[in-house]
Amino acid sequence: MKEYRLGPVGPSPMQDTSASRNSHRGLSMVAILCGVAGMLVSFAFLASAGFENIVAGASGFVAGSILVAAGVLSAAVLDRIALPAREPGAGACPD
Repeated sequence: MKEYRLGPVGPSPMQDTSASRNSHRGLSMVAILCGVAGMLVSFAFLASAGFENIVAGASGFVAGSILVAAGVLSAAVLDRIALPAREPGAGACPD
């Protein structure tokens, strides 16, 4: 019996080149590093006695954590797309 697949012929839009994948991974690492650096700098303001400096440090810490989360999520999505497709019905355990 012949199998028919629905969809476009040729590469899908999700299949990108390795050069663009490497640049996207680099950008996700930059986002993670910038977020960590922002959180580290915000600790100096959190140790201050002034209310305005504490608020500035807290907002910097939140912004840094958002950058770290965005970088981790983008790296996870890129690694998920890079996984090879498995055969339907193929189990995890070999026979």
